[in-house]
Amino acid sequence: MSFAAVVALVALYEWLSERKRDGLREVNPYWAALQRGLGLFAGAALTTLVASIAIASFALYHFHRMTHYGLIANLLGPRLVSLVDNANGRA
Repeated sequence: MSFAAVVALVALYEWLSERKRDGLREVNPYWAALQRGLGLFAGAALTTLVASIAIASFALYHFHRMTHYGLIANLLGPRLVSLVDNANGRA
């Protein structure tokens, strides 16, 4: 299953790296920070979505189950764990 996810992610990011990026240039630092933040969030969501789609058929065949909240859990889970970890003084 991990091989299928890795192949799908490599194909996706290979395709994304070939695109031209002629978007808006950085107008002010706040807009640039918002663009970077949204880009990071969109990248994490896209990575999770593509990997989930790539392994869905294998998971259904072998385990007879499919995750319904995988995208939300993978986006929020690591951030919540980091927040709790930092709150306990492990920075």
